[in-house]
Amino acid sequence: MKKSLLITSGVVAASVLAGAIALMSSSSPEVTIVRSDRESPSEILPGTANPVGQVAIPKALEPARTKIQRLQTVPLAPPRELIVKAQQSGSAQDAYDAVQGIRACSVRSGTGKRVRELLHESGVKLPPERLGALMDGIDKPERACQELDAAMLAEYGPFIRRAMNGGIEGAAAQFWVGPEGKLLKTPAGEDKAIDLLRRDALNCDKQSLLTYQVVSWKFSSEFNPTEVAAVEAASKNLEQQGKLRGNKAISMAKSFATPTNTVKAALQSDAVKATSADILRACDSPAS
Repeated sequence: MKKSLLITSGVVAASVLAGAIALMSSSSPEVTIVRSDRESPSEILPGTANPVGQVAIPKALEPARTKIQRLQTVPLAPPRELIVKAQQSGSAQDAYDAVQGIRACSVRSGTGKRVRELLHESGVKLPPERLGALMDGIDKPERACQELDAAMLAEYGPFIRRAMNGGIEGAAAQFWVGPEGKLLKTPAGEDKAIDLLRRDALNCDKQSLLTYQVVSWKFSSEFNPTEVAAVEAASKNLEQQGKLRGNKAISMAKSFATPTNTVKAALQSDAVKATSADILRACDSPAS
């Protein structure tokens, strides 16, 4: 899997996790997905969780320490540069990178304020030079996001479709859950987006495995129940191996919800086992 960009912790993963609970209890076709910092997607989104400036957070800052670390991720390039590059090149990969930058900014707003609140609540005082390095690493990318105007943010839709049309792995997962944290209202006319999400989940793109479970629950008539059960089984297996954080939240949301549609296939059927095994083999391949 080519991951050319480091993105903010929680961008898609947190949206999918919180969205799982939101969509199970929502009777509206529009599902609002709130942000969450409960899960770090470092194991969901390969290539994430890069500490800003490698500034060490003292253990005395617990519980703030873990939360701050989860906020310390930055894009490889400023989002404005990524967007301009995508506009000029017409490249599917550049479009996907720009989408990542926009998504990062969607959760970065207010990050500096939240970190300062956590530091204040901890009651621990950092040496001025360490505090300055920490906050500079957080504030600088947040300021970069403030350079994006409405026209740039509006490029998200065209960019994500360009990335999907170019077959970029992971693009479909980010199409179904937008940067504002809302699940797409309807699957009508989006057969290609469904096919690409299926392809990526079956190829063990971990972000897609999580998104697939949410989308297939909400729009169950669009998915093969045997495949749905296989993705669920493979995801649970990866979760138990510590390779797919966030899956437990989705499973819990399903267990507490009253489903409008149920997966008909038995989890132990031969077809489910075979498809699940194929997914796990894809996870173990060098490309993954």
